[in-house]
Amino acid sequence: MAKKYKISESNLKEFWGLFTSKKPPQKLQQVIDSDPVLSKLQDEIDDINAQAEDYLEKVKKRNPDIYQYLQKAGIIK
Repeated sequence: MAKKYKISESNLKEFWGLFTSKKPPQKLQQVIDSDPVLSKLQDEIDDINAQAEDYLEKVKKRNPDIYQYLQKAGIIK
């Protein structure tokens, strides 16, 4: 049976921070480390982020106008 996780409203901001920050909060990282399924998902997320960074570097070099637009829109930092 798969584990189910509930996120309280007070921890929702912390949860979404997992996807936007480079390093998750320590409590959340402990949960991820202790669960093999979450660890695998974290590795997949890291791979996707690495691919996106490579693509954005290409966009930055080839078309700086689009890159600036993405920054102004808040899509990238």
